[in-house]
Amino acid sequence: DTNLNPSSASLPGGQTVARAATTVALSSDTPAPALGATVSFSAHIAPVVPGAGTPTGNVVFSIDGVAQAPVALSGGNASISRSNLGVGNHVITALYVGDTDFSSSSGTLSGGQTVSAAATATVLNVAPANPAFGDAATLTATVSSSGGTPAGSVIFTINSADRAPVSLVNGVAELVLPDLAVGSYTLGARFVASPNYLASTATNKAMTVALGPTTTSITANPT
Repeated sequence: DTNLNPSSASLPGGQTVARAATTVALSSDTPAPALGATVSFSAHIAPVVPGAGTPTGNVVFSIDGVAQAPVALSGGNASISRSNLGVGNHVITALYVGDTDFSSSSGTLSGGQTVSAAATATVLNVAPANPAFGDAATLTATVSSSGGTPAGSVIFTINSADRAPVSLVNGVAELVLPDLAVGSYTLGARFVASPNYLASTATNKAMTVALGPTTTSITANPT
């Protein structure tokens, strides 16, 4: 003013603004998917008060300690989807690597991610459907699942009596019956549960073994 000369001052050391701390909230869209199902993991990155703003940068998800490719944040969120998790519980973590304004942080999915065994369906076919005595009949069981091609064994039944287990090959098991007597039979098949696949039972098939063909010859003896 008219009585004082101008002057200035500077803050010794300047003013340092530290990066804001952050938190990671990690979630799964499916609590217990079956084998082969797609599950998505989402990470939400938020600043810790008094920090404010929307973090940018990348998040690195890890599944059972194996880091996945970095995912860029969009609006503070990042997600990945996987359909190849094995049956059991998996440890899922997310690491926010930070940016120029926000510091890094990490989070772990509470309780982990559980994947359950996949359901199966077993279909039984018999050929021929009604053989004659002496003909072989082939029982074919096909086991399918949305979780892939099941492995394990099938137990065929003849009038409710179990036969020895037959191993699946590419989801198919076969049993040849060459020695059935004339009569009616109820045929069944069931897939035995395995660590990755649930048990299933096919609809029974009815089969009748008919009398076999015969030939009659007449020989005349000259007199």
